[in-house]
Amino acid sequence: VLIANDISISRCKALLKNMELAGVRNAVITCESPERLADRFSGYFDCVLVDAPCSGEGMFRKEPSMAADWSPEEVARYSGLQKEILAQAASMVRPGGHLVYSTCTFAPAENEEAVEAFLAAHPDFTPEDVHAPWFTRTAPGFYRLWPHKLLGEGHFVAVLRRQGQENSESLGEKGEKLPKEWLSFAKE
Repeated sequence: VLIANDISISRCKALLKNMELAGVRNAVITCESPERLADRFSGYFDCVLVDAPCSGEGMFRKEPSMAADWSPEEVARYSGLQKEILAQAASMVRPGGHLVYSTCTFAPAENEEAVEAFLAAHPDFTPEDVHAPWFTRTAPGFYRLWPHKLLGEGHFVAVLRRQGQENSESLGEKGEKLPKEWLSFAKE
């Protein structure tokens, strides 16, 4: 099951449309705060992908209006928000699972510095290299996607693994009913 979340209702609508267009059938779209999800899904997911809100420097070419709204204060504001979101997301990753963090900005404060601060506070996570020859590796597990080298805009990605062994008993078997935690959350 893929649970896709965005705190913005309008972005959830776009997310739902994209899921439908892609033919994704095993997804649930939620519109919740990271804190609320973390309360319900502690240590639950094999992988959590955080597409963090950011100052959007990587989108300036595509959306020139974003450049006009940019400021150092916005970078600082987003950096703080990203650190909070990362901490909530981390609590939902099961031992042995992955946390993937991404932004569409070039700002080191929102990318490498945000992840390094997270790692300093969460020693149970370590960066993990992946085979991605089209990305530029800047440190173990840290990658830049440059718009002059790829189709698309500028992005940053960090791949982190939570230490520990996966609990195979909690993974469930194919065809198993949805977990009671999910049913309770969905009913509410």
